[in-house]
Amino acid sequence: MFDTMENPFEYQRIVVGKTFVDREEEIKILTKGLLSRENMLLYSPRRLGKSSLLQEVLLRIEDQCIVIYVDLWECLTEAEIAEKLATSIINAAFTKMEKAATTLKEVITSTRPLMTLEPDGSIGLKLEYIEKDKTLKETLYLIEKIAEKRKKKIIIAIDECQVIAEFEDHRIEKLFRTVIQQQRLVTYVFSGSKQHVLKAMVNQKTRPFYRQLRPMTLGPISLDAFTPFIKKGFSKIARIDDKTIKEIYRFIGGNPQRTQQVCHFLFVRTQEGKKPNPEQVRKVVTDLCLTLDKEFEDELDSIKNKRQRRILKALALDSTEKPLSADFIKRHSLGPSSSVQTALKMLIEKGVLDEHYHFIDPLFETWFMFKHNKIIQ
Repeated sequence: MFDTMENPFEYQRIVVGKTFVDREEEIKILTKGLLSRENMLLYSPRRLGKSSLLQEVLLRIEDQCIVIYVDLWECLTEAEIAEKLATSIINAAFTKMEKAATTLKEVITSTRPLMTLEPDGSIGLKLEYIEKDKTLKETLYLIEKIAEKRKKKIIIAIDECQVIAEFEDHRIEKLFRTVIQQQRLVTYVFSGSKQHVLKAMVNQKTRPFYRQLRPMTLGPISLDAFTPFIKKGFSKIARIDDKTIKEIYRFIGGNPQRTQQVCHFLFVRTQEGKKPNPEQVRKVVTDLCLTLDKEFEDELDSIKNKRQRRILKALALDSTEKPLSADFIKRHSLGPSSSVQTALKMLIEKGVLDEHYHFIDPLFETWFMFKHNKIIQ
């Protein structure tokens, strides 16, 4: 029976609905803000579930308005942003290619839209440019035009929005700001994982979005919130006790993606006849360190500064809340405190540490212990 049972813990995809955990307060804040036409900015470190949260919110309000989700990950040019936006817009607003094509041609005159019907039923779009510099602006105006035609408000979530902050002279930010100010039926929620970039967008006085977006930060999920979800997931094959769940939390610290990942493989072990207990949790974590060894090696290799690497090792093997203390610096021979402070700041900007000097990815920290033969216990 267990061999055919679906694993309830999903760590490789965006989770919504029954696989979505907690975040009720965040959902309430986002929903209330967006439905009252408040443009928002959501930022969190990687793997804390911001994309899942966004899609869960959109799922819950899709009966009240048109909802659009756009992921700008890997968009490198203005044209790529325009094409990704246009594709997401037409798939959210149209079911027939002919109507989508007609509307596109009415509003976007700077390109020739080339459409295809994809195997999954979605509309594929390639833009053949005539005046490339105008396309993104026209695409943004398209959103309001569709809202007017459909007589419905539109809420659009733009994920990995740090992309728009990386253009010279903030010209894409300026364009978005100009169009958004003129729109009455469209509300935006921007989100991303480069916190220092996004905070600068709304906090620097010289930036187009200065104080124009309501900021919101996403943190880890509490043990109390995760416990009933984990117990329910295991309920059909075994009883998992609070001690075992606390052991999961000890390694993962409320990181949603990593919690689902550990639970996924603990569920597999339970299907194989092993009782879910703290020892099995430790074995799963050890196996994950082995599996992720190359990924974490590459991440460490990407950090070229030797002081930053020494700091990460020190934090992993000698956990502290005060890495700038004289005792910690001396114990690990980290050099001048000013240099340590600069290195910590850079590690935060790179998304390796959070603002409290904790590892963003808890398994990266555990991996250091694993690599240095410090027993996981």
